[in-house]
Amino acid sequence: MRTVNRSRAGRLLLLPLTASLLLSGTASARLPEPNHVFYGTALRNGVALTEGAVAVRLEASPVDLASYVLGSDPKVGDRYVLRVPIDAVDPREPGMARPGDAVQFFVDGVPAGSATVGERGEVQMLDVDPAEGGLPTLSIGDISLYEGNAGTTAFNFTVTLSAAIGADVTFNWGTAVGTATSGIDYVGVPATTVGTVQAGNTTAVLTVTVNGETFQEDNETFLVNLSNVSANATIFDGQAVGTILDDDRPPAISIADVQVLEGDAGNVAAVFQLTTTRPIAQAVTVNFATANNTATTANNDYQSAVGVATFLPNTTATTVTVQVVGDNVNEEDESFFVNLSGASVNATIADSQAGGTIYDDDGFLTFIEAESLALIEALYGVSGLAVSPDGAHLYATGQFDDAISVFSRNSTNGALTFVEVLRDGDVQGAATIDGLDGAESVAVSPDGAHVYTAGFNDGAFAVFARTPATGQLTYVETHKDLSLGGTASGLLGASSIAMSAD
Repeated sequence: MRTVNRSRAGRLLLLPLTASLLLSGTASARLPEPNHVFYGTALRNGVALTEGAVAVRLEASPVDLASYVLGSDPKVGDRYVLRVPIDAVDPREPGMARPGDAVQFFVDGVPAGSATVGERGEVQMLDVDPAEGGLPTLSIGDISLYEGNAGTTAFNFTVTLSAAIGADVTFNWGTAVGTATSGIDYVGVPATTVGTVQAGNTTAVLTVTVNGETFQEDNETFLVNLSNVSANATIFDGQAVGTILDDDRPPAISIADVQVLEGDAGNVAAVFQLTTTRPIAQAVTVNFATANNTATTANNDYQSAVGVATFLPNTTATTVTVQVVGDNVNEEDESFFVNLSGASVNATIADSQAGGTIYDDDGFLTFIEAESLALIEALYGVSGLAVSPDGAHLYATGQFDDAISVFSRNSTNGALTFVEVLRDGDVQGAATIDGLDGAESVAVSPDGAHVYTAGFNDGAFAVFARTPATGQLTYVETHKDLSLGGTASGLLGASSIAMSAD
């Protein structure tokens, strides 16, 4: 029986090898007998890649023994497979390896690890990552800035070295044309320009000068490329995009919808948020006025508002407030509009109307939704409900399902979303949940930290710890009646539970 060498993070594991190797899902790829095969996942700083190329070479050799383009074989999935040809007969042919040869892996041309060639017909599983290639890596980040109306703007690109070393790391860099035009939109930089990450540091800044102008145009881009890094580092991400944001179009104004509860008396402020697409150095103004829809000023549903909204210089937000009048009349929800018009000459209007919805809070209960056994588990014989003190979660006990269900609650409309169900006898960690047989009642502690249930058939109550952020429950303990082997009295047929106020 052959064996497969599986190595990861410096460890080697021996597994049986059959005639075919399971590479991804249920697909298999037959091993060419003369080859030694490396397979695994290609990563970049620990994140699996789905695009790119992986290659393997003899150490100190510029020639690939094998290479693979990620995604090129559906049977392999997102992994790579490198079939290294073996030549055990002298003289060795070029491009062939022998068992025991030291090889180096490359991801998109960047060193990404090393290994030793095994016997023909064997397979090694090895994840490769340039971060593990032995040399620090250089990367450069994108940047987006407004161009300005005059003068120049410095686009400062940050080059990052993955780890500081005791010597300077040098490289060439320069700009390349995107949609922006060199010499007009920005000042081009020759590709032979030298950049340096100084010894002991991990960053360097490359500056490209962008020219300001007043033409209205689309956003434009140019590229910054790194190349020819010194021998003590490699390039991991060698290209950045500089996006020149056009600031010559007038800012566009929008207004957002608002919803409020009307209240029983007095006024409630409906505050509408106005925004612009970008700040400018001058104030921006726009007229606003309310308009009736199903809510009307004649019925005293809200108070008419007309005026001018102002964006202060270098800001992008302001508000308009409309007073909604409270009442105790049972009626449908109603709405009105706020319309924008007459923007100042240095701005335009992108969204000229917002709706204000007045939710009636005086009517009878309104049906929103129903959860049933057909849709949600463990609701058979629902007999107990409790809402957490923060209103974020609801807990329901199902006496015929011997379970407690957890729902998250929408604070706006009360709608519920199923989170989880815990049943009597479920195993949770090292504990087995007990006390939910015939669960009839549930209560949440005033601090929201715990949930308690009463189990009729179990003659018991169960205690759960509650996670406030998710509402999920962790079983803590159960107290049963003495007659059922417990330590408490009076719990036979327990059917309700209540918490003291403190």
